[in-house]
This record gives sequence, C-alpha cells and structure tokens, in this order.
Amino acid sequence: MKNKIANIFKSTRAAGIEVVFLPEGGFSINIALIKVSRGNLSIEKTISGIEDINEIKTHISSDTPLCLVFNGKGIIHKNVEITEKDIDKTLVRKVIPNANIKDFHLQAQPRVIGHGFVSIIRKAIADDIISKLKSNGYFIVSVQLGAFSLMPIASLIDEELKDKTSFELKIVGHNITINNNSVEEYLFDKTSASVKKEINIDGKPISTDVLIALSAALGYLQPTIKTAVADVAEVAIDQEEFQQKKIFTTVGWSALVFFMIVLLVNYMLLDNYSKMAADKEAEATQYAGIEKEKEKLEAEMNEKKVFIESMGVAESSNTSYYSDRLVTSVPHDIDLTKMVIHPLAKKIKKDERIEFNNNVIIVEGECSKSKDLDDWVQSMKKEYNWVKQITVVGYSQNNSQEKGAFQLSINLK
Repeated sequence: MKNKIANIFKSTRAAGIEVVFLPEGGFSINIALIKVSRGNLSIEKTISGIEDINEIKTHISSDTPLCLVFNGKGIIHKNVEITEKDIDKTLVRKVIPNANIKDFHLQAQPRVIGHGFVSIIRKAIADDIISKLKSNGYFIVSVQLGAFSLMPIASLIDEELKDKTSFELKIVGHNITINNNSVEEYLFDKTSASVKKEINIDGKPISTDVLIALSAALGYLQPTIKTAVADVAEVAIDQEEFQQKKIFTTVGWSALVFFMIVLLVNYMLLDNYSKMAADKEAEATQYAGIEKEKEKLEAEMNEKKVFIESMGVAESSNTSYYSDRLVTSVPHDIDLTKMVIHPLAKKIKKDERIEFNNNVIIVEGECSKSKDLDDWVQSMKKEYNWVKQITVVGYSQNNSQEKGAFQLSINLK
C-alpha cells in the first residue's frame, strides 16, 4: 500500500546527475532531465562536461528530485563470491581486505548465492558531493555506483538487444557482460571513456555521455525498471522527505482549490440572500415607521458580513447545505423573516472574547396557524437526520386575523 501511494504522488520530473571523478583530479558532471506527461516519458534537457557543481542550479530547479550516479576514479567494482552468511561488512572486506564498513558506501547487484558484483566508494568522497547538492536545496532520491543502470534500457540503446537475456553492452568506456539477466563481467576502460558518440532514442539523437544519467532518472520515474542502488542512509531520509513534501504540496493545493470553491459557493449564496433581503426591504417601505428598523438591519448585516470576513469564521459547505435545506422546506403558509447560523452565546462586551453557539440555527418567521408551524417542525425532524432537536422558543399571535410570529431553535448533530 505504501508503494502504491508513493507512486501516485511521485514527481513527474527527475534529473539524472552523473559525477565522473577524473584521473587527474576534479570531476565532470553529466545531466539528463526527464519528465512524465500523460503517461509518456520525454527528455527535456541533456548537458555534459560541467565542472562546477554550483552550475547545476542554472539548469535544474530545486524542486526536481536528483538521481545521483558516481563513476570514475575512486569507485571500485569487484565480482566476489557470496554466501548466505555475508553481510555488508563482510562484502566490503571481500573488495578491500580489512576495510572498515564505516568508511564506505556499498552497492551490491541483485544476486544469488555464488557470485555477484559489489561496488564501493569512500563516504568522504560521496558525502562531499551530496552535501554540496543538499546545500543548494536539492533532494537526492537515489545514489548509484557504476553503469549498471544501463542494463534495463539496453534495448533502447541497441534494438537488437531487445528480449535478449545474454549480451555485451559497451558504452562510454563501460563494458558490461550480461548472462541470463545477471552481470557476469564489468570493466571500465578509461582510454575510451572520452570518446563521444550519439544514439537515437525515439528518433531523437542523444549523446552517449549522458546515457548513464538518463538511465538513472528513468529508473526513478518508471517503477518497472529495477536497478541496484547504494546504501546511503542520508539519501533514504531525503527520499522520504521529498515524498512527504510532494504529498503535502499536492494535498495542499487540492485543499486550497476546494476551499476556494467553497468560498465561491458561499459568496453566491450570500449574494442570493442579499437580493432576497433587498426585495423584502422594498416591500417593508410600504409600512410606516419601519424605515429606521430597515436601516438598522442593513447596518447589522453589513457589520456581520465584515466581521465574518475579518474573523475567518465563514461557514463550511455543510452549514450552507443545512440552511439551503431549511429554506427550501418552508411551506407556502409560512414566511421566514430571519435566520441566524451559530448565534452569539452572550452579548458582546468590550475586552471579552466573542462566543458562539455552534451547531445551532435560529429561525424566525410568521404563520397564520400554529398547526402549520408544528407540521413543519415534525416534517424537518423526520426528513433531516442531521437535525438533533427543534425547540419552539416562542409563538405569539394577537388575533386570528393577523399572522403569528414564531422563533425556532434548531440544534444540529
């Protein structure tokens, strides 16, 4: 389940970074930037021969995960005998006798009992590069040693190798002999490492200098491609942090869009209710003595609107739904005059915290018969499972010729 979630939120872009340590000192960096769009992989950019690690910032944004590959001087690959009792400590010592596992990063190819390739690099060398990349804000999601990542994409390099389980692959000085899908021999020929060639991948010419960086990025973006990676604890943490950042960003933007829609719907409802209020006010002007009351209500409405917007207590979509259901359920014999959602718990006093009665809706209106009001109350109790309790706070009617005024208190579950 965790892997499925990780694949859902995996980045749609990745950069392969090959750092080649040169015999005379220093290093050369090759870059391949790949993206996934609608299920298709495409190569955005390839660069080779970079000598300043800080130059990477000009080509790759810091939100792009890096797949790091180390090659050249200082990396040792050895085909060793492997037993069931072997652990990382014993494997390192089969490459360099008496070596301290704490001084090396180890990479072991998928192997069976018998023989397998083990690659090592001194932590001081690798961690210096990793530290510089991390200081520039990058997340490193994998580290590999050698050119073993080329094996799964051999058919892209040479179509004649498609479906073959045994073949020899020679590219940029790396000679890999595959027998039954296992590495039988691996050599690095320094004399041919600088020879530049081009191959066509999906009709696009690609320099062989960036193939290893390209294959590393492909291995990250395409879950079906399986390659060995070096055991670097800091990178494992980086990979998890990048995954969590990706999930947080994706979910965060989704939540932002959702709440923007909710706010838009609430605004539309508010606008609609404002128009309804304006119509009622136009009718109210026919009656003497209510002009001041109308102005007072307008002032209160505007004050509450400003207060709600400034305090950030706008109701959620559920409250909007409840109020909409209540309005649409009103019988023709009943007129609503006021609805208060989450009313004040007490009068507002200076320097005191404002408190609200959450999950309470106050409804006021008029009706000719108390039976009509009772029928409406019973109907709401029966129809709406989100209604906990409805209390008739008050009902008064001067005579049978006039409508009676009522107030309901609706408690929500």
